[in-house]
Amino acid sequence: MPTFSLKDFIAFSKKDSSLVWFSQLANAALSIIMGKLVTQLYSPADFGHFALLTTIIFLYTNILFNPIQQFFSVKLNTSEKQETLHAYIWGLLYSNFIFAPVLSVLFYFWGGSKVDCFFLILLSLSQSWASLLVNYYNLERNYVKNAVAILSPSILNIIFILSVLFTHLESGTYLIASLSCANFSVSLFLTLKLVLKFGAPSISTSINRFKKEIPSAFKFSGPLIILGVLNWLISYSDRFFIDLFMTKSDVGIYSANYGLASKVMLLASGPMIVLLRPDIYGSALSAFEKKELILKKIVTYLFWATPLVFSFYLFQNKIGLLFLSSSFEKGFFIFFPISLTYLALTCAQFFELYFYSISKTKYILYVFAIGSATNILLNIILIHWLGFWGACLSNIISSSIQFLFAFYYFKKSEG
Repeated sequence: MPTFSLKDFIAFSKKDSSLVWFSQLANAALSIIMGKLVTQLYSPADFGHFALLTTIIFLYTNILFNPIQQFFSVKLNTSEKQETLHAYIWGLLYSNFIFAPVLSVLFYFWGGSKVDCFFLILLSLSQSWASLLVNYYNLERNYVKNAVAILSPSILNIIFILSVLFTHLESGTYLIASLSCANFSVSLFLTLKLVLKFGAPSISTSINRFKKEIPSAFKFSGPLIILGVLNWLISYSDRFFIDLFMTKSDVGIYSANYGLASKVMLLASGPMIVLLRPDIYGSALSAFEKKELILKKIVTYLFWATPLVFSFYLFQNKIGLLFLSSSFEKGFFIFFPISLTYLALTCAQFFELYFYSISKTKYILYVFAIGSATNILLNIILIHWLGFWGACLSNIISSSIQFLFAFYYFKKSEG
């Protein structure tokens, strides 16, 4: 059994740890402020429209970019990290030009507008870049630039949202536009800085290198592409079932309360995972040592996060009124079950770091396949019957199953 000490819980002993915790705390605070502004300025129905828009782009990035990015994140540990990063940046742009029109057409016929399509495409490119840059600075242990990449989009987005007070553009489209512009501005700036820093091989050279990496990337990421769909189904399908069985306003109420609970719970684990990833992805530790370290961090996380879960239960109305608004009060009870969901999902996420590091992505696929099948089936049955509580119970049960299977494969795998 891994040992645990109070020193593990108070992760402020090193300068790097302090900076990571600060950036994560600041980003969570900014996200909560943005949520408060949105729930004050927009109706639940407008926020529901925004929530459904963003789920489409998350599906796009989960399928196309996130799996390949995991491969390049591992490749960044090699001696050719600069060339690898440069090739990926241009390859990402190249891929967007190919696939973004397809997304645009599908989304338009699904019921979106041309304006929504444009901003969704912009957001897909910027989020993919931004995510890679955050991972790159994380692996480089450059936590100052990592903090800039994390915090800048949130600050800009709040500025854009505040402009509603002067423009009165109260629509879900305005929200997606502000999010797109904020992410794109920061990711483009940081990307150009990296390109200039590394010097630029020709665009064709970078794209050709990207193409050469595609076969091995897909061998690594193939299961993750399927996983991207399954992960999306687990994370966002409940919104569509609520829209089907209930109303757009209910989608907004559910999404706002779900989002607040998830942000707080992710704050409890985010800094730990950021600091842990370089150790697990690197080659200095043996498989056995990585396992011991992960188990130790899970115990630390549970010690840190469990009080948050019970605070959601005890103070749900006060928390909801403070960070959201009375318009969303119908869903304040959602805080507690969703925090339980994230307690289980985060523990499973620690195990996933190990699976990535040993290239056993098939285990992650198995875990999410079981979780998504359970989640979809329960959503269909329970949301129609129990409404919000049906969605919450579906999340709790499926996340618990994911955790149990992730732990099983973690114990079963080598090391």
